[in-house]
Amino acid sequence: MQDKDELLEFLMRDDVYARLVLGAAEVAEIVPEVLPMVGLDHRNPHHQYDIWVHTAHCVAFAPKDPLVRLTLLLHDIGKPVTYRVGPDGVAHFRKHEEIGAEIAAPRFRALGFEEETVMLLSDLIRIHDKDILPGELRTWITRLGTGGVLMLLDIKEADARAHGEAYRTVRAEQARELRRLINEQAADS
Repeated sequence: MQDKDELLEFLMRDDVYARLVLGAAEVAEIVPEVLPMVGLDHRNPHHQYDIWVHTAHCVAFAPKDPLVRLTLLLHDIGKPVTYRVGPDGVAHFRKHEEIGAEIAAPRFRALGFEEETVMLLSDLIRIHDKDILPGELRTWITRLGTGGVLMLLDIKEADARAHGEAYRTVRAEQARELRRLINEQAADS
């Protein structure tokens, strides 16, 4: 892969899951930051896959929106740097979202995205694991715009689907409820 357009085209493929799992080296030609995720075990009860396979599932589960899929490709990019195993044998990734956003922003710039897009995609990585309460929805819409919040919900739903069963069910339901509220607000306007 040589450039942003090839990467985005790659991420939009119907067979993106298999291509990502088998083609990490190909993706790393343009996004070398993905390599530390390959084969790194989550060692966490919320996850059933290693970080790279989880990422591949996330991208495949996402709607065919190139920016959502690109954000998902890098949403856990901070996990290898923050990987720590606790005394209980469970891995923890404290602040992986913040560090991931810091790692991803220069890559988005290197790919040639406008600064406004870099800031939005980095922000989506930074907040992808944050709980959004229904009462906070207007605040998030003010921060990200309605389109940005809908992208965040797409990211949250795809990420939830790629987790273990218990986590998946709760997180997916939360995202669906927020989407319903946004649709209600739009209908009332």
